[in-house]
Amino acid sequence: MSDLKIVLVDIDKSFIKLFIDKYQGTFIFNSWNELVDCKPATYDLIIINFDIIKRSKLCLVDEMFINNIDKQILVLIDQKYERTLSSHNELGYIFKNDDICKIEMQVMKQINSDYKIISLLHDLGIGSNMKGFKYILEAVKIMREVDIKYITKDLYPRLAIKFNTNVYNIERSIRHAIETGFTRGNLNKIEKYFGNSINLNKDHPSNFTYILTILEILKLNR
Repeated sequence: MSDLKIVLVDIDKSFIKLFIDKYQGTFIFNSWNELVDCKPATYDLIIINFDIIKRSKLCLVDEMFINNIDKQILVLIDQKYERTLSSHNELGYIFKNDDICKIEMQVMKQINSDYKIISLLHDLGIGSNMKGFKYILEAVKIMREVDIKYITKDLYPRLAIKFNTNVYNIERSIRHAIETGFTRGNLNKIEKYFGNSINLNKDHPSNFTYILTILEILKLNR
């Protein structure tokens, strides 16, 4: 039995036993609002019934941001609705007729996506103890899900609200993390990823360019 902690929201009763048997820490909620009001202190992944999106036209990305829910989400869906879900391309999904092996593979894929970002930032010299690390990590996760065009007007304010700070502190901490990473990170990887866009002997990428580059690296290494 896995020790992962899984949150189920409005999941069919026939699936509840499947998850309880497989995952030791399984929390069950009847609605999205119930999860928002009473979410457990620690959990790894949310699995939500697609019917919630159909019924409420819920924009999950915005709802998660507003309610400080920063975990990965999987949507449990009938195969006939797969095309409908394509408009929510930030969400992973599993089909109701998938067997437990397929479901488990998708669960691990969703959870491990954060690990890939963290590992890449460490390679680039940005340690987890740096304040800018958590801001860059969250920025990448947001921009992977939402089309952000203006970093100062859109991205920084989102981060400032989430971390209860101000836009200036967000911008400064990210810039400091990037500059520090360029002095102590893996030089071969820094040159590989950034050498064609800037003069590494003189410049550092802007915060926005750096985050966009991280996104491109993750896409290429899927």
